[in-house]
Amino acid sequence: GAARDRASLSLVEGLAAHDPAAAARFADQIHPAMYREVAFSEVADAMNTADPQGALKWAQSLTNTTDRYSALSGVVPAMARSDPQRAVALVMAQPADEGRDGMARMVASQWASQDANAAAQWARDLPPGTTQQAALQGLMQSWPAEDLDSAGKFVLSLPDGPARNDAVKELGIQWTPQVQDVSGLLQLAGQFPAGADRDIFLAGACRGLSSLQPEASA
Repeated sequence: GAARDRASLSLVEGLAAHDPAAAARFADQIHPAMYREVAFSEVADAMNTADPQGALKWAQSLTNTTDRYSALSGVVPAMARSDPQRAVALVMAQPADEGRDGMARMVASQWASQDANAAAQWARDLPPGTTQQAALQGLMQSWPAEDLDSAGKFVLSLPDGPARNDAVKELGIQWTPQVQDVSGLLQLAGQFPAGADRDIFLAGACRGLSSLQPEASA
């Protein structure tokens, strides 16, 4: 029952760094998806620290689709930081219905923190669709805060479509913490041409403000 599942998750978290094989056995006994996904990701992350090749091999050997995605989620972020091209190849080899979009978001997010321009070029060149939208979201979430002007120019260079709209909105959400007052945020919004882009940017900004500064959002 639930108590055993929680205990198994605690054992996984405690064992993962010292005995990942044992941790994996406990992970396989967990049934609720919420705990199980965390457990497999924890094991993969711990394995990856000591043996990246072994962690990847183990993750790819899992026959359960959800378990494999959870394990790869513990491997892909570190790979994206150290070898983004390899991470990209791994992600794009995944079937669309087996977590490719989620992993694309991870890769773009981690890569952007190292080389935002290279990550942006990859995301721009992806075929239109949900994978590109996920990659652009990850890119915006991790674009270096000191260079958000470049992020704005990048999203405005994207062709019209859902991916561009999502990226502009995500930029509004991420830009909000960098602004000290509403007048400053409105000044930033003024850099966007009047119309859909500005409206979408402000919608994202309102979302970013609403939980902490509802009056400013209004």
